[in-house]
Amino acid sequence: MNIQSILRPSIALSSAALLLFSPAASSQSFNIDFGDNVTLGTPSSTYGAASGQAGVWNDCLGDMPLADLAGNPTGVTISLVGVDTPYGFDELCTAGEDEMLLDDIMYTGGTTGYFLLTGLADGSYEVYTYAKAPDSNVFFTDVTITGSTEGTLTVGGDFCLGFVHLATHAVHHVDVVGGSAQIDVAVNASYTSLNGMQIIHTGGGAAGTAYCFGDGASCPCGNAGSAESGCANGSSVGAVITSSGSASISADDLVLSSTGLIGNQPGLYFQGNNAVGGGGLGVPFGDGLRCAGGGVIRLQVRFADVNGGSATSLSVATKGGCAAGDVKRYQIWYRDPATTPCGAQFNLSNGYEISWGA
Repeated sequence: MNIQSILRPSIALSSAALLLFSPAASSQSFNIDFGDNVTLGTPSSTYGAASGQAGVWNDCLGDMPLADLAGNPTGVTISLVGVDTPYGFDELCTAGEDEMLLDDIMYTGGTTGYFLLTGLADGSYEVYTYAKAPDSNVFFTDVTITGSTEGTLTVGGDFCLGFVHLATHAVHHVDVVGGSAQIDVAVNASYTSLNGMQIIHTGGGAAGTAYCFGDGASCPCGNAGSAESGCANGSSVGAVITSSGSASISADDLVLSSTGLIGNQPGLYFQGNNAVGGGGLGVPFGDGLRCAGGGVIRLQVRFADVNGGSATSLSVATKGGCAAGDVKRYQIWYRDPATTPCGAQFNLSNGYEISWGA
């Protein structure tokens, strides 16, 4: 299918910069498809491209919030500044979902520009940048990620041998530390070309994202908790769930932990498939908010210590039946029998989302 038969206009040497900027966020992985996706369509969630990372593909022609691999909304957004020209051309060796990804692009159109992603977590990432021109195998794009071990990689060629590193895409490994990393895409020969991107969190940093906070008016009896916690319990604070270790199935080192519980009382760590409530804001339940639901799995009952802390002691991934690419939500549901503020005698932490990787 020849989706645009005219040639790209002549342009001067230009460049684009992508910034991964992470102020306070999560371990997230994303698939992004740039270009004329109305004509060609967007790959399905079973398509993993070169990395093998299956999941929902974000259809991107401009500024937008990104969905995670399960298609759920996240706090991560992408902005395009100066990268404003979509283009498409029928590459003879592509077909099906490969064509959907590779035969349409965004390019700088003669001006410098950049992509800005906000909301990614600190940690280690593997970044696949698809930068193959569909209209010529002699248009080359230089891809550089500041702080990566690979430095500058030049991409250009055709798809006749399938996905080939440096012919169809570049792979960089970068640690996002202090909230930012920069990826530059610059013309090596003739034009920049950006087909898509896969951002894969591989470890380090926070293993998940906190969401669904009981620090506002949504708590059942006005019992707002502290910032980024669940609704307040009888000790006047809310419980907080977080994690240590990584979201790696093979490493199997993730531990869920909670603070702000009622000392010496039991709590159930549980897993759900969905973020409950509009936008994951939760729904009233007991003295708190239920934030995780759908296909609920009871992970482990743990008693809080005298200071109101507890942690899991089993394999969360195994007990939860998790696989690479899964996005799961977690909470702890705990007892508050003596000092219950709303009378239900139980409460919940905030919600916690984890995108599992290999």
